[in-house]
Amino acid sequence: MADVRILVAVPAPVLTSRLPRRRAVGARVTAGLAGLACLAGAVVGVPARAADDPFGPVPPPGMRPVAPEAPGAPGAPARGTADAPADVAAYRAWLQRSDWLCRALAARELRLRSDDGVVDALAATLATEDDARVLGVVLAALHGRNRDDLLAEGGIGLANRLVGLLAHPHSVVRQRALAALLPMPPVRLPADATRLRDWWARGKDGLAVEATLAQERREARRRAARGGLATESKTVAPLAMRRYADLERIERDGLEVVVCLDQTGSMEAVIEAAKASIVRLVRRMKDLAPRFRVGLVTYDDGAYVRLALTTDEAALEREFQRVHAAGGGDYEEGVDKALALAFEQRKVAWSRKALRVIIVVGDAPPHDDDAGPMMRMILEKRDDPMFESPVRIDTITTIPGARTAADLVPYFGDIARTGRGAALVLGSAGELATELLLASFGPAWRTALRDLLDDLEAFDAAGAR
Repeated sequence: MADVRILVAVPAPVLTSRLPRRRAVGARVTAGLAGLACLAGAVVGVPARAADDPFGPVPPPGMRPVAPEAPGAPGAPARGTADAPADVAAYRAWLQRSDWLCRALAARELRLRSDDGVVDALAATLATEDDARVLGVVLAALHGRNRDDLLAEGGIGLANRLVGLLAHPHSVVRQRALAALLPMPPVRLPADATRLRDWWARGKDGLAVEATLAQERREARRRAARGGLATESKTVAPLAMRRYADLERIERDGLEVVVCLDQTGSMEAVIEAAKASIVRLVRRMKDLAPRFRVGLVTYDDGAYVRLALTTDEAALEREFQRVHAAGGGDYEEGVDKALALAFEQRKVAWSRKALRVIIVVGDAPPHDDDAGPMMRMILEKRDDPMFESPVRIDTITTIPGARTAADLVPYFGDIARTGRGAALVLGSAGELATELLLASFGPAWRTALRDLLDDLEAFDAAGAR
């Protein structure tokens, strides 16, 4: 998958100074943007507050922010405290949600945890789960656990479920159930389903005794750690779990994304690659968010609504096929005009309750004279009281070889900061469709969703065999 980086928008003087053929008006625009920051508290150079955006501009693990941020600072991952992750108990509710994506992402996060209660939570999920995609993630999270944890927290119920999954119709589920079950017999057995079934038929009672002893040892260690106290208090980190509520809201109210795409000649490689993968993108988005709608605006010096928000993947493919990269003789383009159309309700038909996202994709900035009015328009439109949540605006720089904040398209960092979104650079034209999907769910989910998408691709490739 392409190396896509999420960048915290940097102050306007840094970005705008990179624009070739600067005109004298540039300095006035930069000063105007700084003035807007004083008015709004969320424009360039001022980190957006997490509470302002349902997703929050959170750089995920593995991505490189322009400047390091202290835990708990704006833009840092949400946690209950600066140091402690969310308590395992906080994940249990999301492991039981009707939305398979919530369950899969919660299990994936627990995969990275080794504290008490993780195996218990995963085993409880496995006992009732029937979605093969989630089963695959839960089983991967159980793989590599030590035997004592599997016995103390999972016991014979977990072993029985794992043995049953050895006959699952999907090959990935069978393989991962086998891997998760291998540590549970008292002696090392070969990775063979028949041998494990034979052991289970004879050794179930013995494992039940071992599980009871493991639970007693676990409880004795807990009492010793508490100094003999009978109870233990734990702090749940509600902020760390808020993004799961966002997923629940997406399932309930929908997710709507308007893509504003530069259609000038320099974008030919990106546009052609997007044409080849846009249907796969929409189908995967519907898989992750059934109430997903997408719209398309293209721009050069002007802007055009190609498609209002729709669930019709055939219509989207048709409109993408009609986009031909051409023109763009001057450097600057009509980014401001594209955003104005994306905000226009009668043109794109946003839903009142859905989470709304605008993604600007291009390799050229707006005209200097248009930058200040554009930022004011974003400030006025983003919190429209007609809608239940503010719109979020991300930008994707598609300049070949772009990797750092120094490579952002001028003003793209400003747009993202004003829109409480993220400024991104795309490492490969062929990955635009995937990047649009990741950006739609917000920075807080980027790393987790990328891993899940890789898992789903492998899952689909294996099929039910």
